[in-house]
Amino acid sequence: MFALACVVPPAQAFSHASEFQEHDVTKSAEVAQIFQLEFQRGPKVELVRGDVSQSVMFFRANVNGEEVWVLLDNGASNSVLDITLAKKLGLRLVKQSGSIATPTASLATSRAEGVEFDLPTQFRFTAPMFAVDLLPISKRIDRPIGMVLGNDILKHLAYVVDPQYKSLLFMKSGEFNLNPSKHKVERIAFKNAIVEAAINGKPARLMIDLGSNHALTVFEHSWSKFFSSDSSELERTRSVDASGIINSRFVKAGTRLELGSFFSQVRTTKTPYPATDFDGHIGFPFFIDKFIVVDESAGVLTVVDCSPDH
Repeated sequence: MFALACVVPPAQAFSHASEFQEHDVTKSAEVAQIFQLEFQRGPKVELVRGDVSQSVMFFRANVNGEEVWVLLDNGASNSVLDITLAKKLGLRLVKQSGSIATPTASLATSRAEGVEFDLPTQFRFTAPMFAVDLLPISKRIDRPIGMVLGNDILKHLAYVVDPQYKSLLFMKSGEFNLNPSKHKVERIAFKNAIVEAAINGKPARLMIDLGSNHALTVFEHSWSKFFSSDSSELERTRSVDASGIINSRFVKAGTRLELGSFFSQVRTTKTPYPATDFDGHIGFPFFIDKFIVVDESAGVLTVVDCSPDH
């Protein structure tokens, strides 16, 4: 059983009885990608300290022996490595014929062979990985990103995200249990990171996207489901995607977003998106006062209210 990090300091929150002996292998065929995933456990599991200053979760990990900043982004279909870092590490690069699409552009890709990812006391893997130029977005957010950890890896894990203590913990699917707590706890079913939610009282299918620093994003094709066409209610803002390109976006204030029994008044960003089978994204800021456990393999998102009132 694990205690809640919003109840006790993270250094005391988690423990595990075994030594570094757990070994679990998962194979994935995404993008011709085969990886071995090994969980690491010690006498006391240490949480990974992160950084949420950009309204998303960054943490530091080792890639082929070099410590780099990693962006946690389950909304990204594929994990990617910065191509400059790949060259610096001397990794073999193979040119790919395709590209990775973002909402507004595409990123030319190479494949970096033999990427070794190691997050001590948590997990590690070795895999080929897409290599793209992450410098444009690194400049925009003033943070050198060495790697984006995407859903091709994350969907095989259960992971705890605690924005209050800026902490992370990665585990096997189904491994996490909560100690009894006075805090409000809710388990929400989801599939392929998509949950049933409500926007202004109307049903919505939304993807949990922890790589987005917008609390709520609604796609253009779904906008009229939830909002009027009155453009006077909208503000203009600027947004940057993974290509590093800055785009003009419309934002609407005062939207009621409900997820299970949790709700917040949020700002909604309107954006184009090619997929039409869901309506938008719930981003990291919605969970900033909560503690969440994402376990896509089990189809469960656990949400704990860590606000002062709970």
